[in-house]
Amino acid sequence: MAGLLTHIIEWLKWRIVKRELAALERYRTACAEAVRWNASIPESHKTAEWIRQQGEGESSVNIGKFRKSLGFEEYPRPERPPYTDPQ
Repeated sequence: MAGLLTHIIEWLKWRIVKRELAALERYRTACAEAVRWNASIPESHKTAEWIRQQGEGESSVNIGKFRKSLGFEEYPRPERPPYTDPQ
């Protein structure tokens, strides 16, 4: 019975949010391929792995710290101009 319920839930997910799930699967596949095929290029490999970890919720390292770990300068957050009311 549990197997049938799981199957129905999967079918409903694909029926309702088909485009989003398809896009998610493309991202996962692209990250996995980049990690595998760019293993000889450390920065590319680490970047693809960081993206995968962010998507899976496995990493709390922000992009600034990640850039710094690759040896790049950590960019400061851009300053937003003060809000001015158009009226």
